[in-house]
Amino acid sequence: MSDIIYKELLEQIRTSGGMKSTEELLDSISRSMGGGAEYSRYNDVFYGINRLPNMAPIPLHKETQGLVLFTRPNLNLSYDNIATTRILTNFLVQDPSSYQYAVRMMLDPTTYLVPDARLSPLVDPHIPYITLLTNSIMTMTPPPDIGLNMYTSPEGQFKEQWMMNDSISEYNGKYDITCTFSNFKGNAILGLFQLWLAYMSALRIGPVIPHPYNRRADEMDYWTRIERYKFDESGRYVVGWFHTGGSVPQNLSIGASFGYDRSSGFDFENKEISVQFASIGAVYNDPIQLLEFNLRVQMWNKDMADGKRERYYTKVPMAATKACNFNGYPRINLATQEMEWWVANDEFQSLIKTV
Repeated sequence: MSDIIYKELLEQIRTSGGMKSTEELLDSISRSMGGGAEYSRYNDVFYGINRLPNMAPIPLHKETQGLVLFTRPNLNLSYDNIATTRILTNFLVQDPSSYQYAVRMMLDPTTYLVPDARLSPLVDPHIPYITLLTNSIMTMTPPPDIGLNMYTSPEGQFKEQWMMNDSISEYNGKYDITCTFSNFKGNAILGLFQLWLAYMSALRIGPVIPHPYNRRADEMDYWTRIERYKFDESGRYVVGWFHTGGSVPQNLSIGASFGYDRSSGFDFENKEISVQFASIGAVYNDPIQLLEFNLRVQMWNKDMADGKRERYYTKVPMAATKACNFNGYPRINLATQEMEWWVANDEFQSLIKTV
């Protein structure tokens, strides 16, 4: 409060009242007006009961939008596997810089694990998420609420009843989540989901087959997990998180783009792509989700493991956040819930030159 206009007057009042600091004086004034202590209003809200009609103002809870992440499925989009399926041949383009090649690599990480695989410069093979979807998502419908079911007894002679909890607060059922994505020039978003859905269809009726590991394990390879992380006002700390138990795309809004209107010279129906995901299970704010997040990143990038990370990567300081955007790997500090970003040492030095 050193910049208060009447600092000298406050100092005189503080001295005459025998108070040790200006903060103590302001606390006293605030209490005399029924607002509690100026510098401990959070304490007052928790500790005691407000007996006056008005609530002393305290800062409202605010959050930044955070991230929506989609884990990469494990489709078998190898050339020989999809070459015999006509609708999938649109994605057999062999130019690594093409979006067709990039989305194949995003949806099929296994094919590109072999040492001599041609990698796309558009895809980081060490990120476990479909970055194209995270960067283009505009809206996501909310997942279901959690709640309890109550058992209520039949009425007695005096119409009395009793009740008790008769369920768990977890949501483990089926529901739908609709996501809208901003589609940019090239139609990559539409192509990605059309490929995903066409593969699932061809897998159901043949002749497409999963990767050998998935066949042996009897696993469905087309699942993703939608994860949602909300940050505090600074965009630095995770304050809320959610993920689906598992999700699969089931509807793609492609039909509207083939309507026709002569009055318009250009079609803009595909500027936004809407996709409905069938989902099972909704998990909220479970601490193990944060641990699983770190383990998932480490599975895809071994150098992000504890004890190795500091040798290969630099933690991005807040001052360099903008300069390092779109680069690096995430990690959640389990002690503080800070969402950290780690960039390769040489890459970090190159990026901060632009600051």
